[in-house]
Amino acid sequence: TASHFTFSKPPTALAPVDAETLIGVGSSPTIAELVAKPPSSSLIKAAWRWLRPVEPKEMQEGVVDLSTGKRGTLHIRRTCFDDSRRQASKVWVAPTSTLCAVADNKGRVLLVDLRSGRVVRLFKGVRDAQCAWLQLDDGEESLYLAIL
Repeated sequence: TASHFTFSKPPTALAPVDAETLIGVGSSPTIAELVAKPPSSSLIKAAWRWLRPVEPKEMQEGVVDLSTGKRGTLHIRRTCFDDSRRQASKVWVAPTSTLCAVADNKGRVLLVDLRSGRVVRLFKGVRDAQCAWLQLDDGEESLYLAIL
């Protein structure tokens, strides 16, 4: 069940996992899996409006204006990682939707397993990181993360 807990501030970045799930990064929590209730076919468009509203709006706990004329809620399904000293700024979801890479203000890239919700690797010393996923099928399926 999704909790009604929200980010203390709007997420810095969002990335789609599937039609109804997003990964949100920011602070408190640093990385969270979000789900829309009711599910929206234009979830990404709705999330963009939430992050970049035309005019400032107050965010009630757990409630987000998903689109013009429609109301819905964006809930945290689960918190994947929470560190009050860390501000995550960017997120890249793998084409398999099983992993994501998250860059933070400490010059680190966290690799998160989306099935378990756990941080599985931490790469240090990567300030202003940009990441990309590469999926190859050369007889066996391979997935690579490039950190630039």
